[in-house]
This record gives sequence, structure tokens and C-alpha cells, in this order.
Amino acid sequence: MKYNILAFVVAAGVACPAIAQNEDLPWQPNGGEVVISPSRVEYANPPLRNGYQPRASVPVYDNFSLLYNNGTGGTYLGQCNQILEDISFAEGPWGLPYEGPRVISEVTWTPVALGEVGGDRVFLVLWDASDVSYAGFQGPGTSMIRTGATPLGAFIVDPSNVPPGPITIPNLGVVVPRAALGVFVQVGWLKASAGVPADFSNLDGLLAEDCPAANQRGLAFGSNSLRPPGGNPATVGTTLPDFGRDILSGTVCILPLGCPDAGRFLGASSASTGGCVERRAMQITPPGGFATQGGLQLRIAGEVGDTPCDPDLNHDGNVDQGDVDYLLNVVAGAPNPTGIDPDFNHDGNVDQGDVDSLLNVVAGGACP
Repeated sequence: MKYNILAFVVAAGVACPAIAQNEDLPWQPNGGEVVISPSRVEYANPPLRNGYQPRASVPVYDNFSLLYNNGTGGTYLGQCNQILEDISFAEGPWGLPYEGPRVISEVTWTPVALGEVGGDRVFLVLWDASDVSYAGFQGPGTSMIRTGATPLGAFIVDPSNVPPGPITIPNLGVVVPRAALGVFVQVGWLKASAGVPADFSNLDGLLAEDCPAANQRGLAFGSNSLRPPGGNPATVGTTLPDFGRDILSGTVCILPLGCPDAGRFLGASSASTGGCVERRAMQITPPGGFATQGGLQLRIAGEVGDTPCDPDLNHDGNVDQGDVDYLLNVVAGAPNPTGIDPDFNHDGNVDQGDVDSLLNVVAGGACP
């Protein structure tokens, strides 16, 4: 069999061992970076912004771009098919004192498959940081993701016939709450029959190889910074050494006793490098190298500038009269289901001036 790495990066292929539970198996993926076309995105909430070109879009978090030159762009995997990674915008263009809107425009990561992907799908979920706790939202042993929480964005991708390598979803319009200085990113594999999950915090029965784990699906890690264990692997933005790893994590993690926990991330008071604990920490050692702090291979791009804006106010994927009508209704006192800030021109008032400003942007003018 062969490994297919589905991600957005350039790399050369070499022989590789089977995926194992130890997170120390270097393997250089093959194939170039793949930008996923809209036709490959089977589910997008909010919808992709087809035809909308964002303002200056730059990495606001980056633990990806340097991996294949610094030797950590191999496959450092765990025995799991979904990962939960914390992302802070500190030490990046969205870090303080930046006060503008934060709109995520694209995300890149590296799913890995042993053999062909068949009908399996890969997914990406972005969570408000206030809805996630590695310690367990209601204490150790409970879900890391708050029950009933609504994702900031959720996307499902068909990876079939995509060359092995990293993948990028462009044209995103995921708005980060103004008070949030980071997000949590959940990525993994859904089985072909999963459809669109009703609750991404509990994917019991929906993950590829849910339980028992056949150990043929995974996610890749690396280190952009080459900092020693305990440091920050990213070079733009920051992440803790901790991450959530959905494994067979019951009282006894020997099949089948761990199976009731499949599909959820269970919190713990501290991170572990082994055992059944799902709050993990990873160190990686490139061939001939030295131990470095690992993190999920991940790059997040966002819009920056003095006055960035997202004119797709009704979140239907288009910038048109529908957005103007939506704002008109909100200004008049109607409900605001997409949760946009109606003060579009940022003058401190919600009035006709915001509608006029949006009309100008829809017609091709600059953001206010």
C-alpha cells in the first residue's frame, strides 16, 4: 500500500513505514501544494466567497511554510483521525495592538492516508476560543469543546483524485469575534457515509476508522521555528505545546473498552506524551537532527490593513444587492442572524451612512 498526503505543499516522495501510535515517524510526502476548488468543497458554512477578492491577505498563523526546507516536513503522526489545535494571533499581524476585524480567508493543513482515500472526506472546523478548553469544558474527562457550541466555520472536502500533499481551502470568510485573540482548529477524517455532522464536538460513529482504529488515517505535524521542546513551533502566531488527539481514551485504552470515547476530545489537567490521555504534547526529531517542539502542520491566512472589511454581510458567498438589503433591514431594527457589525463605516453610528458605504464597496469601491 502507499501513503497519500493530501495537503498544500511541495515535497518529494520516499519510502515510508506504517503509521504508528508513536509520534516520531518522519516521512517526506510527495506532490505539490493543492488549492481545493469550490467543486471539491462539499459543505461550507459560512459559504465560500465566490468571486470576492479579500483585501491584503497574509499568514496570521504559520507552522507550515518552512517545514519542507528545515527537515520537519515529514509525517509525524499519532494513532488518531482528528486533531484539535489551539491558535493564538500573538506574535503575528493580528496580535495586539491590532484592532481591526479578523476575517480568515484560507487555511492549509496536511491530512494523511494509508492507501487510497476511497469515499472518506476531510474536514476543517474553526471554533471560538471561548468554547474550547484542553482541561475539559466541565472538568477532566469531559469534552474539550463546549456542548452545544456553534463553530465559527465548518467545511468538508472531497480529497479523491487530489495529488498527495498539503491542501488549502481558499475564499473563506470566517469572522473571528472581535474580543477573540485566537481560535481552535479541528481537522480530521469523516467516513464516506457520515454526511454533514449535526455536532462536530461529538463525531462518534462518523469518523473514518472510528473504532476500532485501523490506523490508516492521520494528520501531519512539523516545526517552522525549530525551537526546542516547550517552545513555539510556529513562526507567525503562537501555539501551546498541547493539542487534542482523539484516541481510544477510556479507563482502559485496549480495544474495545476505549471505544465509547471515540469521536470526542476528552480534557485532562495536563498534557501527556503517551498513554490514554487525549491532551497531548509532541516532540519531533528530524533525521539527523535534534528534538524540537512539534505542532499541527497549519497555516491560516487573513485580511489585514487599516480598514479591512467583509461586504458579504448575509454570508451567502456573494457580494451584491442582497448584502445591501440585509444591512438595510438590520439598520431598521430587523434581526441580525449572521451577527455582523452593522456599523460598516466604523463611525460609531448605525445609520444610512453604513448603507451608503456598503453600496460603494459592492460597486467596487474601497473599504471604509
